[in-house]
Amino acid sequence: MVKQNKEVWEMLFDQMTKEMMIEEKEFSQMENTDEIVEIIKKKTLDSLEEETSFLSEFPNPTYAVMRLEYLAESQNEMNYQMLLGLYKEKKLVNHLMEVQKRAIQFMREVKSQMMKDQNIAGEEDPKYQTMISALKEMVIKEVVEV
Repeated sequence: MVKQNKEVWEMLFDQMTKEMMIEEKEFSQMENTDEIVEIIKKKTLDSLEEETSFLSEFPNPTYAVMRLEYLAESQNEMNYQMLLGLYKEKKLVNHLMEVQKRAIQFMREVKSQMMKDQNIAGEEDPKYQTMISALKEMVIKEVVEV
C-alpha cells in the first residue's frame, strides 16, 4: 500500500513537472503578464474558430469573446488566475462556449417576459430597441461578468 501511494505521488509529481515545463516553454519568451494574456487570447480565439459545430450554431459568438476579454482585461487577480487556470487545464474554450450558450438562453428566457411586462407587441414597437439594449446589458452583467 505504501509503495503504491509512493508510485501515485511520483506519477503526480512527474505530471506536474511536465506541465510546469510546458508552461515555462510556452511563456518563456514573455516579459510580463500582458504578453502572456495576449498569447492566451490569440491561441484561445484560434481554437474557438476550430469549433465548427459550435460556430454553426453561434456564428457570431459575441458573448464568448466578451467573456474572454473580461477575464483577460480585468484588474481582479481572481479573474486572471481563472483565465490562466482554465487555459492550463485546456478548459478555456469550453468555458467560453458555455458562457455563449448561457447568454443566448438567458436572452431567450428573459426577452419574452420583458416584452410582456413592457407591453411591446413586436420589433416594430418604438420601445423594442431600448428593451433589447437593456436586455444585452443584463446578459453582460448576469452571464459574462460573473
